[in-house]
Amino acid sequence: MNQPLLHVMIPVYGDSPYLEETLNSVVKHLPAKFPITVIEDFSKQSKNQEIVKRFARIQYVQNEERLGIAKNFNKCINLSAGMFTQIIGSDDVFLKEVMTDIKMDLLMDPELSIIINDVEVINKNGNKTLTLTDSIKHILKPKLRRNLTEKQFLRSMSIGDWAYFPSIYWNTENTKKIGFSDKFHSAMDLAIFYDICKTKSKILISQEKVIQYRRHKNSASVKYSYSQDRYREEMECQIKAYNIAKTNNWKTEILLSQLSLTIRLHMMFKAIIILGTNYSLSKQICLLALKKLPK
Repeated sequence: MNQPLLHVMIPVYGDSPYLEETLNSVVKHLPAKFPITVIEDFSKQSKNQEIVKRFARIQYVQNEERLGIAKNFNKCINLSAGMFTQIIGSDDVFLKEVMTDIKMDLLMDPELSIIINDVEVINKNGNKTLTLTDSIKHILKPKLRRNLTEKQFLRSMSIGDWAYFPSIYWNTENTKKIGFSDKFHSAMDLAIFYDICKTKSKILISQEKVIQYRRHKNSASVKYSYSQDRYREEMECQIKAYNIAKTNNWKTEILLSQLSLTIRLHMMFKAIIILGTNYSLSKQICLLALKKLPK
């Protein structure tokens, strides 16, 4: 088989203090037969290309105009030469060689849409950390290695989003058919998870930790955690889940998507945290948390 199993894509925008560390880890742990590409969204000033030039095997692509996150992710998928595509951040770190514990017959299944691995969470200094969010994700994540059907996956995600984006191997051809929606910004991953649930799909859950996922104050996940738009997007995703469940008459999934319990509790928790510093935003997030989904 000439096609590589995996193509690692690293979308960047603006300078990242962790990019060189990320690239070092990718080159160290990714077999030479797997391509690596850095795709930089257009920015007038950046040192990223200079950093990438230090790594002979890494391809560098720069967009001629600013695409934004969703379109840049779609470009990653469209340019991928791999059967699967992994899209990681410029601050994530590889822990070990990838694709080592997955049998070829599983990878060749045309219904396999994504493989979700586990992660190790680190802070800005590279030390292991465990935030409340990560603790909850760990509790919610299925504990056994198994295939989930689209119905089971929707049910699990309706309870709470436990997946980490850079840990995912995306079936390249299947993902091209769906695409990342530029309607969503911070909840783009949850949106495409539910779009996958519209198709006849299998989702492979792996317990292998291949990535260190870095949490720091400048990361997108932290920045957007104080944005009302993030929570509005998440609730829109739950409406998407509800509509899929209703179309298929999945009664348990209809109820779970209506409850959206984990998302609502997270919103209330965030509203309490910012109550003293931004009363208006806290109130808006509270009202959003109490908003009913369609029945």
